[in-house]
Parts: sequence; C-alpha cells; structure tokens
Amino acid sequence: MSDIIAKIKKANLCGRGGAGFPTATKWEMVKKAKGEKKYVIANGSEGEPGVFKDSFILEKYPEKLVAGVILGMEALEVTTGYLYLRKDLYKKHKKRLEEIIKKIVDVNSDMKIIVFREDGKYLCGEETTLLNSIEKKRNEPRFKPPFPTACGLWKKPTLINNIETFYCVAQIAEGKYKNKRFYSISGKVPHPGVYEFKVGVNIEKVLKESKNYHIEDLSEIEVDDAKDELVATKLNNRLSEAYSLFIAKRF
Repeated sequence: MSDIIAKIKKANLCGRGGAGFPTATKWEMVKKAKGEKKYVIANGSEGEPGVFKDSFILEKYPEKLVAGVILGMEALEVTTGYLYLRKDLYKKHKKRLEEIIKKIVDVNSDMKIIVFREDGKYLCGEETTLLNSIEKKRNEPRFKPPFPTACGLWKKPTLINNIETFYCVAQIAEGKYKNKRFYSISGKVPHPGVYEFKVGVNIEKVLKESKNYHIEDLSEIEVDDAKDELVATKLNNRLSEAYSLFIAKRF
C-alpha cells in the first residue's frame, strides 16, 4: 500500500511506545535515508512495571501486528523485519506468530520476518539497546546521534516502532482507526486489565468506564510507572501519551 505513510500522517498517529513521536515522520525519515539495506523492527520488550498492553495485542490481535509490520516493510522497501519480544512473550507467542507470518507472507516473496527473543532485561526496551541485542553485542544504549532511522541495525536505516503502533497502522490501512489507544490498569482495583479509550481521555472516565472508580478508596494514582504521580483530587487530568494506571488504596 504505497500511500500508507500519507494515511498515517492524516490520522496524526504518534508512536505508542511512550515518546509520542509522529509515526509518519519517523517512517519518512527511514524512507529518505540512504542505504540499499533497511530494516523494520516491532519492539515488544514491554518491561515497564504495570504495563501489559502489548501482551494483550499479541494475545488478541497478532494478525494485526504482523499486518502492520508488513505494511511498514512494503512502504520502506524492506525485506527483513523483526518481532522483538520479551522472553516470556517469545515463549508464549512464537509458534502462533510464525504460523501467521507463513500464512500472510507470499511464499514467492523475498520478505522475511524473524520472531526474535530478547536476551536481556528491562533496558532492552530502549531502541538502541535493542539493536545491540539483535547484533549480539553488550546490552547497553548507543550514543545518539546518529539515530536508528539513519544508522540502526548493522548501521543501516532502521524503523523501530512499538507493537501497538503497528497495530494502529493496520487499523489505519483498513479504515478502522478511531484515534484510540490501550491503557493497562492494575493495582488494587476490582477489574484490572487492558482497556481501549480515545487519546486524551481523562483519568476519571477511564476508571468509571472500566468499573474501577471507587473515589472513597483512592489515595494515589500512578501514571506510567510513577512518571506523573497524581492524588485522587486530580482525576480530571487528561492522559495523552500515558499507557498505564496503577491504583493504590489507603491502608
């Protein structure tokens, strides 16, 4: 689908890995970068405490993930892609993902998607550490610049997006994207899990519609691994690039 980048730009999709970088811009950077060989990587390390939305996508929508990666590979004329997964996710989903890849990718195509097992821990979720991991180097971040879009895997231009980002790309291609994202809700709540809401929804709406709203019990809400700590009186705060909520109760 040659116009997928234009569609991503029109949808105003931003990366779902936490930084919120415009997805179309990143894809265009890789497309314009000089290099006969390029790569596409879906980052499924997901090591942040209280975050399990990518695990949910792998469980419920693996076909969408693979479709999104293929769209990226086609748009950037890439022949090799990776699904980079945390160890437990690799063990649980490898077989099914490979079956889906085999089913979707044309046998006559030179396209290859590798399901890759993360060999480190939390730090491998950082994109340049991820690159070192695949290259069998020490699991530590690289200095930037250069950025992976210009000098990534084996010093070739590389597109790295979060699993949910590729899921959204597949939705955009199907005309089903509604500017929503997944939120992981955990802690001392009656209904922990993954819920889908519009980008920018406020905390109160998330809690009420997920049936986790018990204001008299709340003492603290942690957003994205305590990057933004909110007391219960601030439930109107909107969630933009946030992807997890941890609810604590008074003791």
